[in-house]
Amino acid sequence: RIAGVPNPIMLDHWPVGDRASAREALEIPMDAGVVSYHGRIEIAHKGLDVLMDAWREVTETRPDRELVLLITGTGLDSKALRARIEQQQLPGIRWLDEFVLDREVIQLRLAAADVSVLTSRGEGFAATPLEAMACGRPVVAADVRGIPELAPRGEADGVIRIAPGDVHGTAGAIGALLDDPERAAAAGAAARERVKAFSTKAMVELPTRLARMCAAELPSACWYSPLSGTMRSSACNMSRRTLGSVFSLIVMPAVVCGTKR
Repeated sequence: RIAGVPNPIMLDHWPVGDRASAREALEIPMDAGVVSYHGRIEIAHKGLDVLMDAWREVTETRPDRELVLLITGTGLDSKALRARIEQQQLPGIRWLDEFVLDREVIQLRLAAADVSVLTSRGEGFAATPLEAMACGRPVVAADVRGIPELAPRGEADGVIRIAPGDVHGTAGAIGALLDDPERAAAAGAAARERVKAFSTKAMVELPTRLARMCAAELPSACWYSPLSGTMRSSACNMSRRTLGSVFSLIVMPAVVCGTKR
């Protein structure tokens, strides 16, 4: 039996922020539509070309509304992305082009947002959607590895899943949430509820659940102590080394609380 152990998130470190105070601090009007991206600036990997093209579509189809795209982060492609923004004359982009270590900076910008976005072409199990969901914000995400596990029910789990590279689909999902505050709020609440399954508390409890599953599947005549390393019963086909490895993995997991975005 194989069980995945996803990245955990400390929910008390990522509270649902107050939108009004966050916008006041960032000098963003309350009636503006705000989208947030935070992560590394790597155009191809993070699909930032998709995001820029989608943002152009979102703004062009809403010429009478103030729209803001908050970008938080830096990376190898910062210069190229800035050139692209200038070439396309994309409006409303507020970019904090630096490596952000202060979690409160990201929290403030997420609190000001109506929706968070992930346009990556590939991920393992991305941390940024977890952080946005913990802050009670809906996510528009490319349906790359890890996203189906994060939000198997899609919008019912607070995430609108879009085919990777789909500019029109990304723009449509972002626009739909910006145009319907009630829908965005409902998806944000669903996101906050769903992300509880990935809390550090849930991850700490996971080894116990796995141990019970393994114990339930062992032959009834088989008895094994992971502490003493002793096994009794010829009825058990698993070797001491194999079963010991299983218990070592589930009894002593490594919980990683900081990941590369």
